[in-house]
Amino acid sequence: MYQDAFTQVPTVMLIGSESPEETFLGKATLGGSGWRADCLGDYDPTKTKWTHMDNAYPGALTKARDDDPKIDSSWQRAPTQFEICHDMEYWQREKSSSDGGYGYYIDNVRYIFNYALDHHASLINAKSKPIPDEFQPAVQEVLKK
Repeated sequence: MYQDAFTQVPTVMLIGSESPEETFLGKATLGGSGWRADCLGDYDPTKTKWTHMDNAYPGALTKARDDDPKIDSSWQRAPTQFEICHDMEYWQREKSSSDGGYGYYIDNVRYIFNYALDHHASLINAKSKPIPDEFQPAVQEVLKK
C-alpha cells in the first residue's frame, strides 16, 4: 500500500531480522523500495558480543533474498540508509569506559563507515548531535566517498 501511495518518491523499509515471520524486507525491495538499518556502529572489534553489524544485518539480508534474490543490488534502484547507534559523543565517551566499551577509536569509526559504504549507503544518519573533533577525519573521508 505504501509503495502504491508514494509512487513519485523513493521509499525504504526497515531491515527487520532473519525471523521466518518477517518477510517484508525482500518483498519491499522487490517492489522497488530501499532498506534502512538502525544501530550502525554497535560493532565489536573483539567479536565477543552480539551486534547488529555482525549478526542482525547479515541474517536479515540473507532472509530477504528468499523473496528478492537481487536485494544486494537494490541500492541501484532505491536508497540504502543507516542510522548510527547512540551518537558520536557517546562513541567518544564509550571508548574509554571501564566496562570495555566497543573501542570507538578512529580506525574503528572508519571501519564502521566503510561497512556502510560497502553496503552502498546513500545516507548515514549521525543524528542531530555534535561530531567530536577526533572523528572529523573519518566523517570527512566518508563524505568524499
